[in-house]
Amino acid sequence: MTADLARGILSLEGRRALVTGASRGIGRAIATTFAAAGADVAIQFHRRDDLAREVVADVEKAGRSGVALQADLSLAGAGADLARRCLETMPRIDILVLNAAEQRRQKLPDVTPENYSLQVGTGFGGSYELVQALLPAMQANRFGRIIAIGSVQQIRPNAELTVYAAMKAALANLMRNLAKPSGPHGVTCNTILPGLIETDRSAEVRVDPSAYASLIERIPCRREGRVEEVAALALFLAGPAAGYMTGAEYLIDGGLGLP
Repeated sequence: MTADLARGILSLEGRRALVTGASRGIGRAIATTFAAAGADVAIQFHRRDDLAREVVADVEKAGRSGVALQADLSLAGAGADLARRCLETMPRIDILVLNAAEQRRQKLPDVTPENYSLQVGTGFGGSYELVQALLPAMQANRFGRIIAIGSVQQIRPNAELTVYAAMKAALANLMRNLAKPSGPHGVTCNTILPGLIETDRSAEVRVDPSAYASLIERIPCRREGRVEEVAALALFLAGPAAGYMTGAEYLIDGGLGLP
C-alpha cells in the first residue's frame, strides 16, 4: 500500500463533523483526531466551557475550523436546536458522532425520575433529534457518516447501570434501523462499543484497588483501553474506506464482551 493511498483511506479533507459530548474523554479524542485528518469540527458540550475552548484550540492548531456549542441534550428540543445552530456556523454536516451520555450508578429500585430522564434524554433523545434534523441533508448530498458511541454494557449489562445500558442498546438499534434506508443514499450508520476506557468517567472503578485488579483480570488484554484507540476506529468509520460498512457494531473492549 502506498503512502498516498494510506493517507487517503484516513483523510477527512473537506468534511465537516459534529461531535457531541466532546469536551473531554472519548469525544474530545474523536474531535481532535478528525481535525488532524482534515475535517472542520463542531463540538457540543454541556457544562465545561473551559474544556470546550481547549478542544476548539486543538482543532484550530490542526489548521481546521472549530466551534463549541453549549447544549443540554437532556431537554426536549435541545438536539433540534443544536442542529440548527450548528448549520449556522457550517454549510453542512457530513459526519455526526453521537457520543454525549450521562451515567448514574444506581440499582433499579434507587433510580430517580430525574436521573432516568437525564440519562435517556442526553444519551438517546438528543441524539434522535440530531439524526432527525441532519440525516435528510446527508441523504440529499449522497454522503454521510453517523457513528453512535455505544458501550459494552449493551451486551454485558451491569445491574447498577440499567438505564445507561438500555439507552445505549436503544441507540444501537436506531443505527441498525436507519442503515437500510440510508445506504442507497451513501450514508452509513454504525455503532462503536467501547469497554473500559481510561477516562475521568472510569476513574471511579480505580478507587478500590482490589476491585479494579479483579476487573482488569476479566479483560483478556489485561488493561484499560485508550481514548486514542477509540478515536482511530471512529476515524476509519468516518472516512472514504468505510462506505461499505453499515448497520454494524464494533467492539473495542479488550475482549471484555466475549462469553
